[in-house]
Amino acid sequence: MNLSYSLLDHYETCQFRTKLFGFERVERVDGASDKLRSLIGDFAHTGQKALILGQDVRTELRRAAWKIERAALPPDFVEQWPAARIVDRACGMVARFSRSVPSFDYRDLEPVVYDQDLPDGVTHTPLVDAKLWVPLDPPIGIFKSLVLKPDLVCTNKVTGHTWLYDWKWAGALDEPDAFRYDLQSVIYQWGLKQLGIKVVGHAIVQGLIEEPTPFKVTKKGAISRAAVRNSWEEYERVCRGLGQPADEMMRAKLAPMFRHHTNFRSLKEVEAVWHETIVPKALAISRSAVSSGFPRRWAKFICTRCPVREDCSDGQLQHHEDRRFNSIYLAAEVK
Repeated sequence: MNLSYSLLDHYETCQFRTKLFGFERVERVDGASDKLRSLIGDFAHTGQKALILGQDVRTELRRAAWKIERAALPPDFVEQWPAARIVDRACGMVARFSRSVPSFDYRDLEPVVYDQDLPDGVTHTPLVDAKLWVPLDPPIGIFKSLVLKPDLVCTNKVTGHTWLYDWKWAGALDEPDAFRYDLQSVIYQWGLKQLGIKVVGHAIVQGLIEEPTPFKVTKKGAISRAAVRNSWEEYERVCRGLGQPADEMMRAKLAPMFRHHTNFRSLKEVEAVWHETIVPKALAISRSAVSSGFPRRWAKFICTRCPVREDCSDGQLQHHEDRRFNSIYLAAEVK
């Protein structure tokens, strides 16, 4: 059995959806618009991998068109969002990312290559959206290995520092969930350390799936000063095209397309959090799985059909008077 960040995250947020015993992957919601956003974000990840590895982004995205059929979107969504439109949107997201994210210039970054010993031989794996297996010795309950899938582990050619990057594509730039981000950071840094890869920090980049708002030009030929969702770089480009100087006052009017978070932890801190927080959580999951068997009837569980959905919230972590449980408890306990 493999331990992973996603398994711990699901267990923390909703134990109904914990991925154990090879259950089918379940959707967080069954809404078509959410599936579409997830699909576009997946395409953007594919495009970023191609960009970093020096491949043609559009060609690699076209090769990933099979993901559209797997998403099983309703016919009206497929008609509105043909493959070409999804590819164009993802290409635009990757292009904005490469020129707009602070401290990120893929030309200065070199992906770390790890020699992974797999059953079919040693694979020289560039750590760009790659899957790694870290043996757990001793095992943690039923878990014998830790699975990592970092978006990017790279070394800056200028500074010589190795960083762990993670992309988060969403419909809004919400305030970061400090607990979840810290959990992921520690798991990844601890796992990479076991493989002999030491990183100086974990950078998480949130990006918007939506297209930027175009700048409006007034009748006098000047750029409107109304607030828009766009980048300073794009504003400067439009100004150059109109032969106008960029107005510094516009910086306050531009809603960002990206948000950049960095997490620094010493190796001593990483070890402490791993043993004090993550290992106990993994043991709790292991004990629950062994004792309950986690009924297969919940394998295709969907949040919008949850019998206790109305009671599910971060602040309600206790039993209810009518003996129902919210989603922080195992499905096996629901009567």
